[in-house]
Amino acid sequence: MEQDKRNASRATGLLVQGRIKPHAPPFMMLGINLENTTSSDFRITATARYLAFDTVGSELRVDGTVGSDPGVGIELYRPVGPTPLFIPPYAGVARLTFDRIEDEAVIARYKQTVSRLGLRVGLNLGAHSDVRLGRPWAERGRRSRWAILALRATRHGDRR
Repeated sequence: MEQDKRNASRATGLLVQGRIKPHAPPFMMLGINLENTTSSDFRITATARYLAFDTVGSELRVDGTVGSDPGVGIELYRPVGPTPLFIPPYAGVARLTFDRIEDEAVIARYKQTVSRLGLRVGLNLGAHSDVRLGRPWAERGRRSRWAILALRATRHGDRR
């Protein structure tokens, strides 16, 4: 190092200094979920998450799901000044499926559509993790009995 300083006037080379980018290009994450409820019944969904960043540290997240349990959601992450705190508002709607299973057969299937609008408070613990606490401002759910699929009785009154 000392030798480089002494010969700096005669040395040739290239000095490269990197700097951290405050933002990133948008990107999309894709996934497939497969849920096996019984040995012969399953559900499948395809999911996508789109993330867009800006120069002040904000992040827009849009989630979408198609298939057995479709849904859509949106959240805006924005830090509170230079602190590790953030307060992201969110909204979404999803259809959830609940199965009643007896003896490896789905005997009832219930579907519920849930809409949510809310606010969370969070704390960044590091570059890869955070803690969030929140409660929806508005939540609306509608349950419907979709189908009774298999209630079979034998001559003796046993269910199969």
